[in-house]
Amino acid sequence: MQFTLFLADSEVSSVTRQGTTLVIHLAAASVERAAPQPGLAPETGYSQGVSLWLHEAAVDADASPLIGRISRAALQVGGASIPSVPVPFETSAPVRLELHLAHRSHFVASGGGLSVRFDGEAIFRETFAC
Repeated sequence: MQFTLFLADSEVSSVTRQGTTLVIHLAAASVERAAPQPGLAPETGYSQGVSLWLHEAAVDADASPLIGRISRAALQVGGASIPSVPVPFETSAPVRLELHLAHRSHFVASGGGLSVRFDGEAIFRETFAC
């Protein structure tokens, strides 16, 4: 099943370093699940256990703590802005990530690649908001 991640409205649970890689763990990732059958609409909801791995990361601006709901985000891959990213996703192109959290924290980082993946199996919960 194909998923698409939208950073806005996702929730950051932690940010850790593993060598030169910055790992951003999302407690609740705002995702869209591909339609189960042709002709049906995709399903919108949340999934647990999604992580962004920013390789060769350099943090340009950090207003800690970086925990909570993302109110606005900008992701550039190879110089092109992308509003969403498939899960899983892998690129070795230059990446710039900017996150604005609801409690006004701001975070900007760049890197030499990005991996987006589930930490385990996808746990999807459909939202029924109108």
